Amino acid sequence: MPQISTEQGTAKPNTRRFNTSSDYATRPTGFTIFLREFLPWQLVRFLVINSKIILMTRQNEKLH
Repeated sequence: MPQISTEQGTAKPNTRRFNTSSDYATRPTGFTIFLREFLPWQLVRFLVINSKIILMTRQNEKLH
C-alpha cells in the first residue's frame, strides 16, 4: 500500500472498507409492511398527526 507524504511524516491512506453490512439499513418486518399498507391504520395515523398539528397551531395562536 503506498504511503502519503505529509509535513509530519508519512500517513497511511484511508483504509476503511465500504459496503459492509453495517452500512445498510435494516429490513422492515412483515408487521411493519402490513401497517404501512393497511388503510384503516393509515387513516388513524393521519388523524392523530393532524390533530397534533392543529393543537400546536392553536397553542401558538394563543401566545400571539
